[in-house]
Amino acid sequence: MSQAQMTEADFDTAPIDEGIGAIIEARGRGLDDLAPEHVGTLLRRHGVLLFRGFTKDTEGFVAFSDRLTEDFSNYRGGGLRFAMLDREAVGGHSTVLTTTGHTQSFGIPLHGEMYYMKHPPQLLWFYAEVPPVAGGQTTLGDGAALFRALKPETQAWFRENDIKYVRNLVEGDWQATFMTDDLEEARAFAAQNDLTMTHDPQTGTVGAEFRCSALRQHGGETLFINNVLFIYLGEMAFRSGWASKNLPGLRSADCPMVVRAGDGGEIPRAVMEDVRQTSDRMTRKIPWEQGDIVLIDNHRILHGRAETDGGKRSILVRLGGPAFPLPKAA
Repeated sequence: MSQAQMTEADFDTAPIDEGIGAIIEARGRGLDDLAPEHVGTLLRRHGVLLFRGFTKDTEGFVAFSDRLTEDFSNYRGGGLRFAMLDREAVGGHSTVLTTTGHTQSFGIPLHGEMYYMKHPPQLLWFYAEVPPVAGGQTTLGDGAALFRALKPETQAWFRENDIKYVRNLVEGDWQATFMTDDLEEARAFAAQNDLTMTHDPQTGTVGAEFRCSALRQHGGETLFINNVLFIYLGEMAFRSGWASKNLPGLRSADCPMVVRAGDGGEIPRAVMEDVRQTSDRMTRKIPWEQGDIVLIDNHRILHGRAETDGGKRSILVRLGGPAFPLPKAA
């Protein structure tokens, strides 16, 4: 079937899980039959797409994502470039990466990708190279639905207060984060991304702050899409001692990034507890099969990971911008 003959009726749009996203079945077609304009139309409508039965190899995924994506990210400036949580490039492709903590079995709460930077990537790709046997599903949540489900007082707090992502990167961690040993190059990268950066020459520690709203506007709706819950729970893991016991290779006993209110104070516990409980209720899961490809509009849809039994799991990721029209969140 040629692209010119295809219509939206040719696509199966069953939801991925309980009303979120759409599954696109191959039904005898190949990835080359999926025109960017058709994919763009479906992504604008559903926010997240699962392509099933189109390929069984990583190179098929790479070629497909190459065709639909511009300006791939190599995760420079990423918030989790330390210890066993760092992402690794795969198969000679600098922008095909392992997922954060891919060797770990712990769950990861709903979050947007890289919202501690000025320009979060708009497209987030996943590929199921080796799907998990038990648990370990990639999770999904709609940013607009999540905001509507928060308590009115929680909504009001985030409307009235900015948040601030604060990094404290010791020697070795800042080089890994900014992917350079050159401090001036790191400063230039930070400035380009609206990060306020400091350096302590006595200890070699680099500080970086990014202030923003936890809320975005998209299509006339308010979205709760950010990295607040992930980083908040990460800090709790350091405070409790869990991180030091379970993440070999840490260079510091302190969490490399924390999230605070815009004035520097801690976000109220009641606010964070509502975010946690609401996120848990709104979480949906991707039932991975080998060869599945998932495309997420990172300006609308949050993602995470369910706990796994610790067995082999390999979900690859790519980040970038769309090679087709796609509205951005503001």
